[in-house]
Amino acid sequence: MAGFTRSNGDLRPVAVMDAGVTSGGAGFNNGADTVVDGATVQPQGPALAFFTYSAPGELNAAGAVKAMQTIAQLATVHIYKVDITNAAMAVAIYPVGAWTTATLKTALDAATGYTSASTSVDAEAMF
Repeated sequence: MAGFTRSNGDLRPVAVMDAGVTSGGAGFNNGADTVVDGATVQPQGPALAFFTYSAPGELNAAGAVKAMQTIAQLATVHIYKVDITNAAMAVAIYPVGAWTTATLKTALDAATGYTSASTSVDAEAMF
């Protein structure tokens, strides 16, 4: 499982936006680990990095599973799409910076055994 330092707030930073609107309401955490004043919080989730891995003529279901396992070594996959017909897969991962296009390509080629000359990693994704 991926491990990383939190960079989007302190303990339990997300409030229930549609529940309580006053202190003590259902939307607030008044416990010992409430949000600290001045902490940066992103209620709709963290920033994501997007990548597309293409392996023309080589990507299959087993390779896609190996690719996902490799990505998950350094990051959490939030969204993914595997397109075996077009030999490509798209992922949205957190944290940003866990992988670069170069490091991800090298790791995926090694994990899947695909010919590195025919594979590519782009820093964008379509879902």
